[in-house]
Amino acid sequence: METSETKAELFKAFANFKKKLKQPLKDANNPFFKSKYVPLENVVQVVDEAMIDTGLSYIQEIEDLEEGYLRVDTIVLHESGEYIVIKGSKVKPVKNDPQSAGSATTYARRYSLSTAFGIASDPDDDGNGASQQAKNNQQPKNTQQPKAHPKPELTPEQKVAANIDWVNKKYKPEIELIKSWQEMEHEQALKAIKEYSKAMKEA
Repeated sequence: METSETKAELFKAFANFKKKLKQPLKDANNPFFKSKYVPLENVVQVVDEAMIDTGLSYIQEIEDLEEGYLRVDTIVLHESGEYIVIKGSKVKPVKNDPQSAGSATTYARRYSLSTAFGIASDPDDDGNGASQQAKNNQQPKNTQQPKAHPKPELTPEQKVAANIDWVNKKYKPEIELIKSWQEMEHEQALKAIKEYSKAMKEA
C-alpha cells in the first residue's frame, strides 16, 4: 500500500468524512441480472458532498495493463499533503472498441471509488456491461409468445466472490487504516488511533 510518511491528519479527516457520508440510492437497473446498483454519478455525488470542509479530495488514475486489462486507482489526498493510494481491480473489455473500453472504465472508476470511501454500491453485477453487450438485438420473427427464461443461478464460487467483494468495499478503508497503524512507530500509531477514536465518538 502506498501512503505518505505521516497519515494522522488524513485519518482525522477521514473520520469526519465518515460521519457525513450518506449512502447513495441504487437507482440504476441491470436488465441482465435483474438487479439495481449505484451508478458512478451517484457515488461521485455523495463522496463530493461528504468531503466538504474535511480537507479531503481525490483523483483517479487509469492504468493500462497487459493482455488488454485496465485498472483504476483512487488516490485520496488531504490538504496537509498526506495521501493514500487505493488500488483498484483489473477489468478487461470483451471487445477492442471505444464503447467497451468506456463501459469498462466507468465500471472500474465506480468500483475503485466505492472501495476507497466505503460506498455500499452492491449488488454489483452490472460489470457485465464492461464485458459483454446484448446479443439478442436481432431475433427472428415469431408469432408464438417467447418462453420465460429463469434467472441465472450463481455458482458457489460466484457467491463467495460476491460476498468478498461486498466486505472489501464496505470495510476496506478501515482495513487500510489498521494496516497503516501497524506500519507506524508505536507512539505515532497510538496518537493516530486516539485521534481516530475521538473523532468517531464525536460522530
